[in-house]
Amino acid sequence: MTLIKIDMKNFYKIILLLLSILTQSLSLHAQTLVSNPSLVGKQVDLWRKKHPRQEALTILSYNILRGMERDTSQGKNIYTDWLEKKDIDILVIQETAKTTEQDLATLAKNYHHKYITLLKENSYSLAITSKYPIEQIKKQTQGMHHGFISCYIHGYRLLNTHLSPFSYEKRRVEMDTILKEIGSGNSQEKWIVLGDFNSISPLDSALYLNSDSYLNNMKNLAKKYSSHDNLIDGDKLDFEVHQKILHADWVDALHAFNSKYIITRPARIDFIYLSNDLKNKILDAKIVIDDFTKKYSDHYPIYLALDTNN
Repeated sequence: MTLIKIDMKNFYKIILLLLSILTQSLSLHAQTLVSNPSLVGKQVDLWRKKHPRQEALTILSYNILRGMERDTSQGKNIYTDWLEKKDIDILVIQETAKTTEQDLATLAKNYHHKYITLLKENSYSLAITSKYPIEQIKKQTQGMHHGFISCYIHGYRLLNTHLSPFSYEKRRVEMDTILKEIGSGNSQEKWIVLGDFNSISPLDSALYLNSDSYLNNMKNLAKKYSSHDNLIDGDKLDFEVHQKILHADWVDALHAFNSKYIITRPARIDFIYLSNDLKNKILDAKIVIDDFTKKYSDHYPIYLALDTNN
């Protein structure tokens, strides 16, 4: 019998090296699951397999740039075909523009949404379309730059808004109005507030404060347009709008689910906020970047999927 002598010192080194490689591999895989939207989205499919009788609720919030004016096809078929493929339960829109309720209903029918509500016709407006009935609708424009639509859909209370693009002080007042509206209800649970906030979040502050590019861009806009007053004292970024809703214990869905998102164009100003009871119900939350969204608006839509299993 031949005896094999083992150098124990080198043996332990090899074991430690193998463990290190395995740990790095697992870490890389975990990061890929978080940062790759296509992989993250599979969580919805897995959830549906586990709950075959219960549907996940899918929502898309989208500023469509002056009524999707870049889609010049007949009946805006490029836009509605894209929505049909996405098969979203609820679509929340900012900047409808040049749209009547009949126009909205016709478009919605093409992507199988039977129910609609529009804040106001033929203007920079807000709208919601849905597979489910839209109930308890409240519309408000008074005291706001654009306004908001509040409604009840499929067991959830939604509020769609588009805050002032011109004044940080106005946006602060608008956020106070929205929080007061929510607080006036019988329940503060199962709420979803979403839209174009035209303001940046303190959750992203490090990215803006470590670079002067966004601040300089805002300063240049203020010089070019006298109506722009989006910087405190003309030279400081304002995070107060989002600080108000975060301080009220609301959850930034995208940040809560996947904090490795990429900020684009040139800042993150579109948001979906959830009441705290929904934080652990997020199945997916992401910025939708594809060939369509790269071309047809100056905003990327935000996607949310919620676990509706009680």
